[in-house]
Amino acid sequence: MKDSVKILLVEDLPSDAQLAKYELKKVFDQMEIRLADNEPDFRNALSDFQPDIVISDYQMPAFDGMTALKIVLDKSPNTPVILLTGSMNEDTAVECMKTGAADYVIKEHIKRLGQAVLSALEQKEIRKQKNETQRLLEESEKRYRNLFETMAQGVIYQDSRGRIFSVNRSAEKILGYSEELLTTRISDISVWEAVREDGTRLSPEDFPSMLALRTGREVRDVIGFMNPETQKHTWIRVNSKPEFLKGENQPFQVYSTLEDITHLKELLIELNDLNQDLEKRVEERTNEIFQLSKLQQAILGNAGLGIFSATPEGTIQLFNPAAEQMLGYSSSEVTGRETPLLFHDDQEIEALTQGTNTHNNEPTTPYFNLLVNLLDGQDSFTREMTFKRKDGTRFPGKLTLSTYSDESGNILGIIGILMDITLEKQAVESLRKSETENRAILDAVPDVLFRLNQNGDFIYSHFSDANHLFTLPENYLGKNLKEVLPSDIASLSLEKLCQAFQTKETVTFEYSLENNGDAQFFENRIIALSNQEALSIIRDITERNKAMAALQWNESLMKMMTATSPLAFLVIDHTNDDIVFFNHRYCEIWGLTDKENEIREKKLKNNDLIKYCQPLISIPKFIKTSYRPLEDIDNREIIEDVIPFVDGRYIRRYSAQIRGLEDEYFGRLYIFEDITEKESLAHSLMEAIEREKELNEMKSKFVSMASHEFRTPLASILMATETMENYFDRMNKEELKKYLQRIRKNIEFLREMINKFLNLSRIETGKMPFMPESTEIVTFINNWLEEFLIKNPIKQTIRFEKEFNEATMTIDRQLMLQVFDNLVTNSIKYSPEDGIIKIRVEKMEDSFRFTIEDKGIGIPAKDQGKLFEAFFRASNTGNIHGTGLGLPLVKQIVDRHDGKLWFESTENVGTTFYVEIPCNLE
Repeated sequence: MKDSVKILLVEDLPSDAQLAKYELKKVFDQMEIRLADNEPDFRNALSDFQPDIVISDYQMPAFDGMTALKIVLDKSPNTPVILLTGSMNEDTAVECMKTGAADYVIKEHIKRLGQAVLSALEQKEIRKQKNETQRLLEESEKRYRNLFETMAQGVIYQDSRGRIFSVNRSAEKILGYSEELLTTRISDISVWEAVREDGTRLSPEDFPSMLALRTGREVRDVIGFMNPETQKHTWIRVNSKPEFLKGENQPFQVYSTLEDITHLKELLIELNDLNQDLEKRVEERTNEIFQLSKLQQAILGNAGLGIFSATPEGTIQLFNPAAEQMLGYSSSEVTGRETPLLFHDDQEIEALTQGTNTHNNEPTTPYFNLLVNLLDGQDSFTREMTFKRKDGTRFPGKLTLSTYSDESGNILGIIGILMDITLEKQAVESLRKSETENRAILDAVPDVLFRLNQNGDFIYSHFSDANHLFTLPENYLGKNLKEVLPSDIASLSLEKLCQAFQTKETVTFEYSLENNGDAQFFENRIIALSNQEALSIIRDITERNKAMAALQWNESLMKMMTATSPLAFLVIDHTNDDIVFFNHRYCEIWGLTDKENEIREKKLKNNDLIKYCQPLISIPKFIKTSYRPLEDIDNREIIEDVIPFVDGRYIRRYSAQIRGLEDEYFGRLYIFEDITEKESLAHSLMEAIEREKELNEMKSKFVSMASHEFRTPLASILMATETMENYFDRMNKEELKKYLQRIRKNIEFLREMINKFLNLSRIETGKMPFMPESTEIVTFINNWLEEFLIKNPIKQTIRFEKEFNEATMTIDRQLMLQVFDNLVTNSIKYSPEDGIIKIRVEKMEDSFRFTIEDKGIGIPAKDQGKLFEAFFRASNTGNIHGTGLGLPLVKQIVDRHDGKLWFESTENVGTTFYVEIPCNLE
């Protein structure tokens, strides 16, 4: 009950009026009572006072209660009236109630007045809510009826017996019958003529709707329905879904959605080879349409667009699941609230509603102002706007607003359809970005672009850097080649321009110009774009020429190294039997010095040389039979043998396959060494022979390691040099730089391997200086780690853990740097890219312990006993580069420090190395 009740009391006796007030005060704490005892005063009070309830004496001299009741029913029919009477018979009471009185109270029972008033006011509120509910229901029915009637799909409702009682316009169009016919004369589908897809007649009991009624389950099918207008079968996809009353297991009705797929069926006949794919698409489309075909909330609940409806004042009445997903609000959260203040951008709303504060001279809400602005007299309007979600994030959307009205044209509400256009905006932005990037790429190209006409006049230019030329770009346009280039270069350019127009092919030539005393080299490519215009692409190749000179110098250096080596080298491309590389020492050993020029000019192949070499060997057919093992593509072994010559010489030969970057076998490497003198002294120098065996074993291991580890970098160097040799004139500066960097990287790898081998040899022979000195170990490791990471960019993470911030011990710093380099490098090589390598230093009783831990591939148990042997590598290292020298070198250095070296490892789990060095070396 509201705070104060307004009561209009019609009474001519003050005592009776006072008694009525007394009884009313027992019920109402706050009330406002106005008295009237004649008709004019009553009419005025009814209009001005607007009472919540009227209490009238049934009989007064100048006025009576029945007259007052009729006036209230006419002027304010929702206001309840209670009649007071001194006495009343049954007929009078019936007349009062029939006329419309809420109640009557006999003055003898005046104490009942308060409760009668309470009851009448409650009934008034109930009637008010019922009327409002009825109004909302009618609006909702009208809204959903509009959706039902405008659906693209046909919809048919049938009762439990299968008789049609409702259809929409799309169903009339698809079936070719009016709603009147469908719901009257042919409402019984047993009179319909329909066939299945295989051409057989479809019996009435097998119609999808009848099956759904009979089974209680949703039924989907495609049928051919005889259209009375075209006298042809209209092919229809039918989805029938039964509906149940609460608590019942038999459907009380079924609704079916219809989709005309006649054209699709015709296409299926014409495109039989696509039948299977089209059936799948039809099924998917049927499922989509079925979801969209549900009446009322079913339609809205499965819509891909956000759909909401609101009153003209902007109060949200409907909010579908798609809108919930887009905006982050549940339907219950937004229903009853005003749209603009909830999820529209405040600034946009302010801009749209500015200057439209009234409509038809009546105050309006912000949402109605927004509607006036957007619709501007139209039935609907579409606009892109910014929307904000519940979490505060914003997104772009395309909003379509439309109104729906009653028969008199009064606006009943607004329907909004929202589409999230974030992806569309992103696509536009991506296209804009792509255009910008393409322009940036063009600007980044170092070439200078010109368009020339047939006479050699400049008509267009594009420069990424005007410094490539000797004058400003604008000084070229409109001028002729002869005006901007030296005469000899201009004549050459005009000649090549004419050639390009004649041949329609790209013409390439080079020339040089003087620039501040230095020669600057250019490559010019001209191609005819049409019969009147050609494109000239000019590139500065000065740096490329310098790189070529550097490459030639490196090649000369390599030739000098092999030329002065006591070993003979021969490299064969087994794919074509070409001699890829050889040195002079090879010709000396095999007596081919007179053939050296022919070999260098590639006039002789490997098989050509065999007929010259075989007579020198004391074993018949030795060469052809000895290299057969290398022809096996899976043979990765290093073959060592000694070749006896007929002249008494002994030549040791090392043979191995050469493999490319992808481990493909493409050639053979032979290294020859004249060991005649060693063989001749063998019988008298037994001790020397034993030593020689050891040296040969070491050398064999080195050659094995070298042929295994050298072949990839050597192959890479060879491929790089051949690529630059064959395609030099088509390479730009960046491509040349890439190949030179590849050569340099592989040379550095070879140098590192050789240094490891030499250091190990020096330590083993005692020739490596040992210079221990006092060292603050934390600073030492931090400095090493910083330099290591600069030289070796890695993807793994290295963590240095320590128990103290400062400690001093005695070590040979240079040797200990190699210990950390080798152990950490191994952890990195055999760990995943996202792995973590931990370095810890701990103070023991009289020593320091260093721990290097990784979670890499680990070391197989069978290999762990041989790990510190020179050239040994674990069996699970695969194609990971390594020499087998790092750990033996670490072992020698730790031993030199009187320290201990051990490890713990589990395959596929990880490895931890421990190095323990005394605090103070004596």
